[in-house]
Amino acid sequence: MNQDHNNEQSRLTIILAESELERIPQSIFRHPQIKSYAKKRNDNASQLLLDATYHHAAMRELPEWSRRGRPDIVHRCVLYVLDSWANAQGLIKMYVHTRNDEVIWINPKTRLPRQYNRFIGLIEQLFKEKEILTSDDILLTCSKKSLKQLLREQVGDTILFWEQGQKYTIYDIINSKINSSFTIVLGGFPHGDFHQASSLIDQKISVEDAPFTASYLLAKTIINYEQVCYQHY
Repeated sequence: MNQDHNNEQSRLTIILAESELERIPQSIFRHPQIKSYAKKRNDNASQLLLDATYHHAAMRELPEWSRRGRPDIVHRCVLYVLDSWANAQGLIKMYVHTRNDEVIWINPKTRLPRQYNRFIGLIEQLFKEKEILTSDDILLTCSKKSLKQLLREQVGDTILFWEQGQKYTIYDIINSKINSSFTIVLGGFPHGDFHQASSLIDQKISVEDAPFTASYLLAKTIINYEQVCYQHY
């Protein structure tokens, strides 16, 4: 089983940065909503993912509560990547970086659960075991790693999609980078600004006139990337 993910043949790396994917914080374990949810799940709250759908009232006690507990964003974005033609051709790879500086690597061959609750269970298992295995392959890994460390491991230019960046179309920026490996970083949170990425990445690109969801920008990125690939290969 090859764990050297950085040696994979790939043109584009996508990093979903500062994603709001985390376990339930200890500070709200005693909240009635959390206690009820843990009992229903028949598990300790410390092993369960924070999810705004189920924990909205309890989350009001947390800093930045309105942007946290959004594993659904990660779910949608990873499915877009895994479903793509570019992924099937081995031209793309993806990492998810979380608010607590964990990094999830997704094997391009992974068949991610489409049913949301099954996805939640899989990520809870991943956070506990640190990797998801089959008999002959590694499907997912989770390691403690900062965004800065992850960016240092990437090959070629790194571009951050940021509302305050220089104006470009997604097509033009991808077309200018297509002859070498490059990385695109998007925010994995519902609103607000980056905590780290904007100070770590020099090339900051604004691709829309208004804020859009991570899944929308990711879908546009993949479609434009595939269009450019069709023209060059």
